Amino acid sequence: MGKKKPSKMNRTLYVDADLDTQMKKCGDVNWSAVASAAFERELSARKDGEKMSGVISRLKAQKAELDAEGFDLGRQDGRDFVTREPIGNPKGLNRSPATLEELRRVDRYVRSHDMEDAALTASTAAGVISGEQGDAADFWAHATDTELETVDDAEYLRGFLAGMKEVYDQVKDQL
Repeated sequence: MGKKKPSKMNRTLYVDADLDTQMKKCGDVNWSAVASAAFERELSARKDGEKMSGVISRLKAQKAELDAEGFDLGRQDGRDFVTREPIGNPKGLNRSPATLEELRRVDRYVRSHDMEDAALTASTAAGVISGEQGDAADFWAHATDTELETVDDAEYLRGFLAGMKEVYDQVKDQL
């Protein structure tokens, strides 16, 4: 038969002389129990930290995937905005494609800004493209069928501008 493990183990701890003096003044305190409770709190915090590290890694991966999906959707919508045929739509909105001046504004903006750090909102991107600070909802209803809450996502907007610029880069030397 194996030996039974003792329920308590001896540990030697060293404390500052000042701390030792203060501890002696406290009288009848079970310092082993106090230290054990502190050890348990520390171990629990470390275990929670490891769990949170896993949660953070998982959520970062999900965010990266959502950001990539938003960028790809925006990129396609931006390309579509430039290349579509000028037609009316069932909602009665004028669905004209992007103009040359809008493409030039986007080109200047993208070339002069770090797009990874650009603080884009639906309103600022609409202003960059149209050159006006009007109603962003009206602009986006004209530019795309994508819902405004999706449009007001920085990755979607980066993609939208990138898609417009890609098309412009393909044709600008032929203009």
